[in-house]
Amino acid sequence: MIRQFLCATALAGGMLLSGCGGGNANNAAAGGATVTTTLTLTNGSGRAVNKLDASPHGTANWQTNIIPGMRDLAPSGNLQFTFSHPEGQCRYDFIAYTNTGTLEMNDRNICERPEVYIRENP
Repeated sequence: MIRQFLCATALAGGMLLSGCGGGNANNAAAGGATVTTTLTLTNGSGRAVNKLDASPHGTANWQTNIIPGMRDLAPSGNLQFTFSHPEGQCRYDFIAYTNTGTLEMNDRNICERPEVYIRENP
């Protein structure tokens, strides 16, 4: 079984770097290395976000609070954070937590587009 490791650390700024390696965008290669990608989190909702969870798309393997120490991210706010994941594992589902509920972002390919845009659920 592939051991999946996710971690995130808020960054003060810097350029976006895509640390995703090759491989299938849907699944991690067996025995693959762990890579780090710098993602931009943008809050396009009308609510402050105080926590973000992630899971490889289509699984229930949720990694909670992937941005340790995250304070409320105001509407229209953004921040950058590093995200470690198995090389080739590019598709993720995210859940953003607010004081009034959750917002889901499903099937985001972080290797092709290293950002998570939070919006109100349709």
